[in-house]
Amino acid sequence: MNTNSTKDSEPLLWFAARTRHGQELSVRDKLRNIGIECFIPTRIGFNERRGRRRKVEKPLISNLVFLRAEKERACAAANSLVPIFFIIDNITRSMLVVPDKQMDDFRRILDLNPEAIQEEQLDIRPGHRVRVVKGPLVGIEGDVVECAGKTNIVLTLSGGLMQAKAEIPIAYLEKI
Repeated sequence: MNTNSTKDSEPLLWFAARTRHGQELSVRDKLRNIGIECFIPTRIGFNERRGRRRKVEKPLISNLVFLRAEKERACAAANSLVPIFFIIDNITRSMLVVPDKQMDDFRRILDLNPEAIQEEQLDIRPGHRVRVVKGPLVGIEGDVVECAGKTNIVLTLSGGLMQAKAEIPIAYLEKI
C-alpha cells in the first residue's frame, strides 16, 4: 500500500499557502487538530516582559505555511476552519505543489543550518559542558575549549588520560 495516498488513491501533496501576519502558529495548531500534517519554519527565541524572560517559537518566514493533504481535504480546510490562502503556480494556474523531495531537502537544510542559532546557544563559552544534538556526533558530551570562530569540544576519556577534540558548529550543541 502506498503511504503517500489515501484509500481512494488521491495523493498526499505538500501545498504552499499564506496566512495573516502573526497567525502562522495558530494555523499550524488548527491544521494539526484536524489531522493535517503541516510545516512552518520556526526558531526558538526569547521575549522579555515585565522583567521575565520567556521562551517563544517564532516563524522564520512571515505568513508562510506548508500543509500536506489530499487536494480536496486541503481546500475544505481552507474554506472552513483555517485562514489560509493557497499560493498559485504561475505556470499551471493551480495550487502550488511542492514535491516531497524538495520539501524534505528544505526541512533538512533548515534543521542543519549552523547560522540558525537559538539565542540560548549564544551563551556557550569555553569551559561549558555540552552535548551534541545534531550531525554525525549526536549524543557525545564534552567541554567547550575554544569559540573564536570555531567551536571545539573536548571529550576526556579514562579520567583525563586521553582526550579527543572535534570542531562542532555551535548550532549543534546544547548546554548540559
